[in-house]
Amino acid sequence: MEQATQIVSKLSFNPGQQDIHNNQNQALNQQQTEKIINRVFEQLQAIRPAWKLSLPDGRAEAMAKKEWTKAFIKNGILSFEQLRLGFDKARSIDDKYFPDPGTFIKWCTPQLEDLGLPEPATAYHEACKHAHELTPSKAKWSHQAVYEAAKQTGFFELKSMA
Repeated sequence: MEQATQIVSKLSFNPGQQDIHNNQNQALNQQQTEKIINRVFEQLQAIRPAWKLSLPDGRAEAMAKKEWTKAFIKNGILSFEQLRLGFDKARSIDDKYFPDPGTFIKWCTPQLEDLGLPEPATAYHEACKHAHELTPSKAKWSHQAVYEAAKQTGFFELKSMA
């Protein structure tokens, strides 16, 4: 199965295009995009039992799917990894209602904790603390990225900031 990025990148947004080959590709890509959105809705409906309150009939669901497709493209939700993050958060939040596209997009966007990173203020304090050590490279860093940021900033500079 193609990744969502590959599918979306092939979409043609030129409505005046008359080339039959491009129109056939666009129809195929539209079908693939619809399959992805249908799967997203199926998954969210399984996770959120009160989904019928937000999507009471086929017309409402069809309209929502169009808006979700536009929102995904506009916000760069183009990979299955992003969708997996969104589904994981949907499962972890105690709510039975269907999310709006903006909320789901936020869930699909990795946060610092999703990447194992500390909050910026915590990382800064850690960098300043370890900068005072004799060999900062041998210190126990919470994440390699915190060490790399401290190293790029400069341990001397961090010592003088603290």
